[in-house]
Amino acid sequence: MTGLTVLLPPSETKREGGDTESSLDLGELSFPELATERAAVITAARSVSSEESSARTALKLGPKSVAERLRNMVLETSPTMPAVERYTGVLYDPLDALTADAGTRAWWDRHVVVQSAMFGPVGAGDRIPRVPAVARFPAPPGSGSRRTGLFRHQRRWRPVRRGWSSTSGRRATARSRRFRTAFPCAWSASPETVDARH
Repeated sequence: MTGLTVLLPPSETKREGGDTESSLDLGELSFPELATERAAVITAARSVSSEESSARTALKLGPKSVAERLRNMVLETSPTMPAVERYTGVLYDPLDALTADAGTRAWWDRHVVVQSAMFGPVGAGDRIPRVPAVARFPAPPGSGSRRTGLFRHQRRWRPVRRGWSSTSGRRATARSRRFRTAFPCAWSASPETVDARH
């Protein structure tokens, strides 16, 4: 990542499918120094999802969504697509990533980081699988979690985000004044809807 870095949050809504010939490769994701931590989160997700009863409690899944746990069992073999295409919703839909031209995609690859709950910060072009909207995983040994056997897994990435963002030069979030300055014509009336095309 060089120059201005735009930080985008994840979205609970995600596009299905992907390239069946391309599976998750932690070594190919941006910020490869996080590979060990990413692997630990995947292992925790697989562990808590192995049985329906534990998944219902740990992941707060209802009767209609309990099957979501099965996604965690096949993360490493599921089809993948670029992160900027995987996420949908009011922030991502206006980007229209599926039809973006090569120049726009190249700019995103250089400047846009998506904060994934499962994988931590990833590049816009990093290929990731469809993951469920997971709330919690088992607490790792020595975590000091006050919840019995549980912790919010996004907390794993908080120190990573702080350390990374403090050394990454200029940065902007989708709500920040710097983002609105960088993309004055792209900012809509809704602070949730942006267009990060260059």
